[in-house]
Amino acid sequence: MSAEKGTVAAVGKRAVFAGRRRKLMLGLGLALLILLIAGANIYHNRQGVQTPVRAEPVRVLQLENVVLATGTVEPVEQQEFYAPGSALVAEVLVREGDRVEAGLVLARLEDVVFRKELRDAEALLATQQSALAKATTIRPEELTQAENQVRQAQLRLEEARRQAERMRYLHDHAAVSDADLESAALELARCEGEFESARARLDALTAGPAATEREALVSQVEQARAAVEIARDRLARATLRSAADGVVRRVEIRAGRPVAAGAFLLSVVGLERMEIRAEVSEADAGWLEAGQAVRVRHVALPGEVFEAKTSRIAPGTILKSGPQGEQNVVPVVIDIAEAQAGLRPGYSVDLEIVTVAMREVTAVPYEAVVEREGGTWAFVVEGDRAVRRAVEVRRGNELYEEVVSGLREGEKVVVAPPDQLKDGDRVRVRRDGAGETAG
Repeated sequence: MSAEKGTVAAVGKRAVFAGRRRKLMLGLGLALLILLIAGANIYHNRQGVQTPVRAEPVRVLQLENVVLATGTVEPVEQQEFYAPGSALVAEVLVREGDRVEAGLVLARLEDVVFRKELRDAEALLATQQSALAKATTIRPEELTQAENQVRQAQLRLEEARRQAERMRYLHDHAAVSDADLESAALELARCEGEFESARARLDALTAGPAATEREALVSQVEQARAAVEIARDRLARATLRSAADGVVRRVEIRAGRPVAAGAFLLSVVGLERMEIRAEVSEADAGWLEAGQAVRVRHVALPGEVFEAKTSRIAPGTILKSGPQGEQNVVPVVIDIAEAQAGLRPGYSVDLEIVTVAMREVTAVPYEAVVEREGGTWAFVVEGDRAVRRAVEVRRGNELYEEVVSGLREGEKVVVAPPDQLKDGDRVRVRRDGAGETAG
């Protein structure tokens, strides 16, 4: 019995050992299978999987860049009339669209009030000027009288001095009393005071008023003179007169109706020189500079293209509200070289601002050029691989960049390469996009 039990135990131990070995071999086999699958995937990814890309050839193109905008035609020369004060409209002699010559009377306002204002201002100016002249001008007869008073006072003073000296001598010799000596001294003092007063009056007369008083008088005269100029200007503006040849653009008044001070009355514009005022987006403003050619079109003149040039570009942006919300725009002024038939003030026009003139260049789609690792690159399709190449480009237009170096005509480049695309990766050129050129 004991022998049988030992045999059974030995068999059991061998069975357990065999089971463990099978499990170990199975685990090793499974791990090896996983490693083989992973290796196969890595190899397959490196050797078999192709990244789908879109490619276009490097071309020689006639390249031109334009910035599109809309603008409004405005006259360079414009005369606007505003009411100089509250008044009635006496007469209106023109209508909108009338051609007028320089000096022509366009309308008149009742000027009774303006004439009275001018008369009152002129009267006040005359009063102030008279006061200043009186204070600063010496009349000959006044000067002569003052000088005579000084001379007479001086003569009396000299006589009083001689008399006082004589009385002192006589008093010293007991010839006159103390009262007589005192009386002579008092007379001398009176004559000295009289002389000083006469001389002071003469000095004041020749010196004129004090500086502060004179400045005040001069200031009053200047204010009165300015009031006269204002009143004269208001009276002149009551007659609306064209300063130059032109066309009446707007008329906002009627005869017999009142107008308030500062109210707009009418305007006259010149048609010889016009300009276009436009606004371009902040993103496009960097392309603009003065002197660029502009093509101008208007819907009322199909087929007509007018020539112009950029004149002034604002140094900063302004915030504007539009259908798409608020955005920053840059004001631009465009000069129309000369009067061009058909363009009228107020027209809304479409603009093509030529920022890069038409020229033949080697060009590549701007989406094919990427900035990575501090350099400028393009991926060139060579066979079934994408080869990264350093390139140098410069601004072309909104679709293409001009190739300076690094690419040749006919080479195919990856457009908008994926971020994960690396030098040497296998690629497959898609056949489902615009601009695709190769398989």
